[in-house]
Amino acid sequence: MKTVVKTASISAVTFLLISIPAVATANQCGAISPLLNSLGDDYFHVDTYSNSSTSQHTHSIVSEHPVISRLRTANYKSGTGTRTQCVGSGNAVVARTSTVELKDIRVGKERLGKQHLDHNTLLKAYEYDESQRRLRSQTIAIPATASQWLDTGVTPDTIQSNTRRRQGTELGSIFRETALSATHTEQALVIHQSVYVNGTLAEWVTWRLVE
Repeated sequence: MKTVVKTASISAVTFLLISIPAVATANQCGAISPLLNSLGDDYFHVDTYSNSSTSQHTHSIVSEHPVISRLRTANYKSGTGTRTQCVGSGNAVVARTSTVELKDIRVGKERLGKQHLDHNTLLKAYEYDESQRRLRSQTIAIPATASQWLDTGVTPDTIQSNTRRRQGTELGSIFRETALSATHTEQALVIHQSVYVNGTLAEWVTWRLVE
């Protein structure tokens, strides 16, 4: 069920260039974010670590990165994945995992500003869960600029990133961190993404896309 957001995000997305793993190594509902463990209370002070650089040099780095270039030209015909959501509250939280088939895979762009190259690369697909006979639209955003990548997670085949923002919902404000790793091999694009809400792990997903 789609959540209707009544209030806009009250803080800009923050990007970090520090040596923090982009995706949790041990996925468990309620696990503390490695970034929270590293920063302590500063974890929630997104403005302290914001990077507003939008130089042409930064954009050119992105356009030349093999993963980004491959995404822009690839034609993904099929894919599979798993999505785990933490359901419940308090001590009654359980992990609910779905194995999905990816359909109608598309690559798009999300404009973030006036610059021609100032956009995220968006991967959109329908996740089909055969066990529940359910088809749901999902989107994963690949960060647009090098200032959004973790310095220890960028190789010719891999991009890692970490974004944080405060988000308004019907139930109030939450603090959301998204940690992502995207690796392109000769056979496929593999994406791992972990979502932390108020510093604890709430969801993680893996996609494997084949051309």
